[in-house]
Amino acid sequence: MITGYVSRFTGPVTRFDEQKFAGNADRTTLATIAGYATKYWNLHVYKGGIDVFTDTCFDESVVFGRDIRFLVNHDWDKNVGGTNDGLELMSDQDGLSFRYPLPDTPLGREALKMIDDGKGQAGMSVGYRIVKNQFVTIDGQKVQALTKCQLNEISIVKVGAVPGAFTHVQTEPGDDLKLACDAAALKMRWALHDFGKAMEKLGQRSLGE
Repeated sequence: MITGYVSRFTGPVTRFDEQKFAGNADRTTLATIAGYATKYWNLHVYKGGIDVFTDTCFDESVVFGRDIRFLVNHDWDKNVGGTNDGLELMSDQDGLSFRYPLPDTPLGREALKMIDDGKGQAGMSVGYRIVKNQFVTIDGQKVQALTKCQLNEISIVKVGAVPGAFTHVQTEPGDDLKLACDAAALKMRWALHDFGKAMEKLGQRSLGE
């Protein structure tokens, strides 16, 4: 079901209080950030039309391990890093979530400053190529449902457009309850993801004995 209308595809970003994993052991990490690169089933205006990401559109890009970049403002000259140095992607019920240990580099510091300048909030967006689509009509409007896309990059952006979709960098007493709950829910989903991976490795180790 298509649930809403937004002017641009964006999602939240937050910083984890604890670092649960290491990206490249040879580098210094500023902070581990996480959030949604985009949300599913939210309508957005793109190039004069109305698009919507379905909940399976990025599955192949995530499952088959494409090299996905983390950029600032979709600028390929501002390539912070990517899946080869710790960026993790997970498709869940709400959208394409990510987790990334920001490197202590000029671009990493620029990305973190965008979050801090937004008082703990920043938008996220995705760069992709459409592989399969389907046109449907909703309330008299022609909508392009994106059913399969090749994900190339995710970007941190200054301003997002999904109302109430942002989470704080840190959740402290007095923070907006909805934002605090969103951050806690996302953290729990990644914890379950990590637990599942650990159990999978344990099972493989047991089979090898």
